[in-house]
Amino acid sequence: KITTETIDAQGKRSVSTVNGTLDGKDSPVTGDPNVDTASLKRDDANTTESQNKKSGRITSFFRRIVSRDKKMMTVTKTENNPQGEAIVDIEIFDRI
Repeated sequence: KITTETIDAQGKRSVSTVNGTLDGKDSPVTGDPNVDTASLKRDDANTTESQNKKSGRITSFFRRIVSRDKKMMTVTKTENNPQGEAIVDIEIFDRI
């Protein structure tokens, strides 16, 4: 289960949720008007990927890599902006 909470620049909060298995098949997403399904898969013991889709078209791609010592996770998100240009966002999380 992946739950994402987003707060936009105007302070509007939204929460989306997907319940799925790591088999690469589409699962329904609730709470996000830009996404209706997501597929999840495991690449290896420390890496998972997900694709968010709207009407069957991929809207964003996530790769999550957990370090071997389990102390850090790197999330790379790729999506297209309204002009069709690819935007890559990399986030690094430390376990505390």
